Amino acid sequence: MSLEKRVSSSARTSLWAVSAALACDAPGEAANEPLAVDTIQETDPDGTLSWLAGHALERDFTPLHVREDLRLGAVAYVPGDFNADGMTDLVVTDATGSSWYFSRGDGNFDVPSTRDDLRLGAVSYVPGDFNADGKTDLVVTDATGSSWYFSRGNGTFDVPSTRDELRLGAVSYVPGDFNADDKTDLVVTDATGSSWYLSRGDGNFDVPYTRDELRLGAVSYVPGDFNADGMTDLVVTDATGSSWYFSRGDGNFDVPCTRDELRLGAVSYVPGDFNGDGKTDLIVTDATGSSWYFSRGDGNFDVPYIRDDLRLGEVSYVPGDFDGDGMTDLVVTDALGSSCYISNGDGTFSEPYDRNEDLRLGEVSYVPADFDGDGKTDLVVIHASGSYWYFSVF
Repeated sequence: MSLEKRVSSSARTSLWAVSAALACDAPGEAANEPLAVDTIQETDPDGTLSWLAGHALERDFTPLHVREDLRLGAVAYVPGDFNADGMTDLVVTDATGSSWYFSRGDGNFDVPSTRDDLRLGAVSYVPGDFNADGKTDLVVTDATGSSWYFSRGNGTFDVPSTRDELRLGAVSYVPGDFNADDKTDLVVTDATGSSWYLSRGDGNFDVPYTRDELRLGAVSYVPGDFNADGMTDLVVTDATGSSWYFSRGDGNFDVPCTRDELRLGAVSYVPGDFNGDGKTDLIVTDATGSSWYFSRGDGNFDVPYIRDDLRLGEVSYVPGDFDGDGMTDLVVTDALGSSCYISNGDGTFSEPYDRNEDLRLGEVSYVPADFDGDGKTDLVVIHASGSYWYFSVF
């Protein structure tokens, strides 16, 4: 399959010129309840892989690790760098519990911590660096509430904050850095609405902004930095459409653009930086196909690439920088299989190998990460036959 640059004349023009402003001030503070967690179990999973030997996939991705017991639908992975060594680690969760896999960089992992009580379907993890120490922390949510786990770097965690009312299924978290202080903040959404939690770095949060109408199940958020000012912005989508919220850094937002037709359930967004200019771009997918929106930084976008065959519900995108050139590439998966799209930076893409027809939509999932710290995105490929670690060698 070749990729053509297909652009309508209307796609070359500005998509909107809608301007508005939002300001809201509702101060508050998250609860602070100290707790200690120190569960350690030594394990050493290991293995080699020659999966799909001879397929062109192996030209640019080297398989280094396999786990046949960790199959599609029976495992979840949450990436992070829990010891700040520059290599992606994982929280691996299945029916037996959760284990922290610390990457050695060669396809093998140390497992310094395991929690048998945190099983698949009974826990969710949201990664962030809430104290700006370079180590990935976690919001751990189960039936008892949400706890903030601050990584010590050795597989153990401090838990400076717990919220009993924010239970699994009753809350969602969207991480970002809304004030550019290098500490991860959160949009916390439950049945009462959405609140912006700005991290103080010690497990406490300021809450300068609340929206009661943006309730759980009635809104979605896609974070990005659309104007490259170092502060996380948002695409906010509900039943009325999608709006771009540009952070001012104090809990307030400017809204330079709104699209009424891009409503909740009728659109999906995949963020990336496809031209390497530091501004977040988007793949916008709806019933008409997928369009690549390149941010101009002011709420307007250029659309250099459109695929009307890649429609909502018929395609998935996994972003990464597989060749380490600073531009976002993609794994594109549909009913025909998976393809790797390498960005050329101008809205066109090259395909370094043929589509893998064994990896079809609904039959595979991918976790992008950098397990060896070389600046190129690697992949965990999860399939009915197990999980496979592919290291990029572009």
